[in-house]
This record gives sequence, structure tokens and C-alpha cells, in this order.
Amino acid sequence: QNLPDKEFRYLRTVIVTAAVYWGFGSQLRVAPNRSP
Repeated sequence: QNLPDKEFRYLRTVIVTAAVYWGFGSQLRVAPNRSP
């Protein structure tokens, strides 16, 4: 199944955005616990 270029680009953008938000979220949650 071939996705149209526009849809593929949109899908990739959504995945990258979600990954970035998830990465920032886990960093913010872990950082305070690491400090002595």
C-alpha cells in the first residue's frame, strides 16, 4: 500500500512530534529524581 507523499509527510511529522514530546516529558519526570 503506497501512501501519497503528502500523507506520508504528515504521518512522519506527527510521529516525530509525539516522540519529541514523549522524550521531553520523560526527561522532566526523571530529572528531579536524579538530583541528590
